[in-house]
Amino acid sequence: MVQQKTLAMKWLFLGSLITNTGISLIWPLTTIYMHEYLGEPLTVAGIVLFANSMFMVIGNSFGGWLFDHWQPYGTVLAGIGLNLFATGML
Repeated sequence: MVQQKTLAMKWLFLGSLITNTGISLIWPLTTIYMHEYLGEPLTVAGIVLFANSMFMVIGNSFGGWLFDHWQPYGTVLAGIGLNLFATGML
């Protein structure tokens, strides 16, 4: 018999809260960096942040679909792996 691994809702909520708080703290710094150090107008910074938020909506929707239709535990591990890869590529 295969034991299915599940996550409690409180851990999903906590992970989402931490992730969204971190992203919210980065956006003002991204705007300042693009405007002051890269010399881009604030309009470009706004467009970049808008595109970022749209990709986050798409990614969160896809992640939610995977969580519901695939494996909850595997989806979380895949998300962590993707984040580690993206961070390493910086």
